[in-house]
Amino acid sequence: MVNNDLPVKDLTDLVAYAKANPGKLFIASAGFGSTPNISATLFSAAAGVQLTQVQFKGGGPAMQSVLAGDTQVAFSTAPTVMGMIRAGRLRALAVSMKKGSPSVPGIPGTEEAGVPNYESTFWFGLYAPAGTPRRSSCGCTKRR
Repeated sequence: MVNNDLPVKDLTDLVAYAKANPGKLFIASAGFGSTPNISATLFSAAAGVQLTQVQFKGGGPAMQSVLAGDTQVAFSTAPTVMGMIRAGRLRALAVSMKKGSPSVPGIPGTEEAGVPNYESTFWFGLYAPAGTPRRSSCGCTKRR
């Protein structure tokens, strides 16, 4: 997503703007090694653009920077930014999957948005020792 003052409407505009203004776009990152940091690095390589990353101590401070206009671009998780996108405070250009996601309707995937050789996804896992009792969604033990 981008700050609303950045004169780009979609991902191909962002790539063109970055190529015309090398080193002048700043990406707010949630910190070295974070998924947004890695996603932004991969995007820069796939799109052939130079974007300067500014590291923050988490996604919240990074989004504050984009909202304030101190940085112009951010890669973030949907829960961190969807409220600001819906409120019109940030402009989403694409999700980092090739195709759009049903969890964020109306936002194209990177392939649909013009950068077909880029994709960055992740998942969360929960591990427990064998024999851990199953729990229902209410937290109570299921009866068998």
